[in-house]
Amino acid sequence: MKLKNLFPFAAALALPLSLVSCGDESKKEEKKEEQGGSGPEASAPKDHTQIGKEVGAIMDSLMEGMSSISDKKSAEEFVASLEEQKASLSALLKAAKELDPPTAEEKAAVQALKDASDKKGEVMLGNLMKMMAESADAEAIGEVMGKINADQEMKKITEEIEALYDLKDTGEEPPATE
Repeated sequence: MKLKNLFPFAAALALPLSLVSCGDESKKEEKKEEQGGSGPEASAPKDHTQIGKEVGAIMDSLMEGMSSISDKKSAEEFVASLEEQKASLSALLKAAKELDPPTAEEKAAVQALKDASDKKGEVMLGNLMKMMAESADAEAIGEVMGKINADQEMKKITEEIEALYDLKDTGEEPPATE
């Protein structure tokens, strides 16, 4: 796969990573699942900071899934798993909209979580790009992963979450496509 073809792939991967994440919240999410529930359905978040943490757990899970991509089959499995994640994000967005508008402190807390996620995402994306450059399946993986970029519902959800919390990108922008 030519390097210029990797850039649209990188942009497609960056879309779901442009949200919030935090520390090691994915382990907390796994504990919730073991206890019989996960995501917003298990326990309604009480404030915007908690919603940010739950969104972070979802984003951590997405990053872990992306980092396990090594061939077309694993890319297809990852893309298939996005529907459940998208439903959880949508439910969290709905819960956030039902609360009073976030305070400046809550927005700052969620921004801090996003900044931490961005750093982790940059490392993960770099590793994934290296794998893609070396993979014989790179073009097939890129085609499968391109479905992420075409998912208008996920794009709308992420944009609404970013707007609600006034989230700003503080990391590096993905390379521009030609």
